[in-house]
Amino acid sequence: MTGRGRATGAMFSVLLLCAGATACLAGGLDASGNPTPPAAPAVRIDSPRSGLSVRDSVVDFVATVSDRGGGIGRVEWRLNGRDYADFTEPSGGEETLRRSFALEAGANTIEIVAHDSTGAAVSLPARVEVVLRR
Repeated sequence: MTGRGRATGAMFSVLLLCAGATACLAGGLDASGNPTPPAAPAVRIDSPRSGLSVRDSVVDFVATVSDRGGGIGRVEWRLNGRDYADFTEPSGGEETLRRSFALEAGANTIEIVAHDSTGAAVSLPARVEVVLRR
């Protein structure tokens, strides 16, 4: 079954786009009645702060991922532009994630992005730079 459905109420509008029996994306409608995509989660790196200079090559990072209406699906950590680790445990609300990175000598860029629970929307990356001094 493939189709579209629309439900409206006094407080909200919801649009369902379905492809097959089990794949539906829920988004909203803007003020003109046009469909809006599901919202990507919000991400931030809580620690360490960007610009930190360290001597230990292994550094612990803490990030927060917050649901903005589309749920939280896959979360990707990147080190210097390369995939480093994934966290996949679909949820909603807010997640605090911890990851240790083995840094390279010099400047290191750590990024995190999060997908909504359907994989249809992805956040902008949160990033920090940490310098490993030897």
